[in-house]
Amino acid sequence: MLKFYAIAVTASAMTAVGQILLKTGAQRGKGGELKALYLNPFVLSGYAIMGLVTLMNLYAFKVVPLKAQVFFLGFVLLLVTGMSMRLLGERLGRNEKIGAAMIFAGLLIFGL
Repeated sequence: MLKFYAIAVTASAMTAVGQILLKTGAQRGKGGELKALYLNPFVLSGYAIMGLVTLMNLYAFKVVPLKAQVFFLGFVLLLVTGMSMRLLGERLGRNEKIGAAMIFAGLLIFGL
């Protein structure tokens, strides 16, 4: 059973990486043609990771309860937020900070 939870956690982390790759690819393809936007290595890698994550989640769903999977969704939101701040230099506004704090509080409560 632990193996399935490990797969779910890994898939969550990979989702965050995929999102960052997609954002990076979108930024590098600005002002260009559609080919430059959709066929750059960052976008292709991001979609490949997201496809793999889908397969991993299907496998993990065999054992991990759906309520636990919902926990991982919130976890992914915080991972993407943290990675976008650190890797992309994005800043959080007041409402986004409050939202992130609420998600974090929800994860703590859910984990009790």
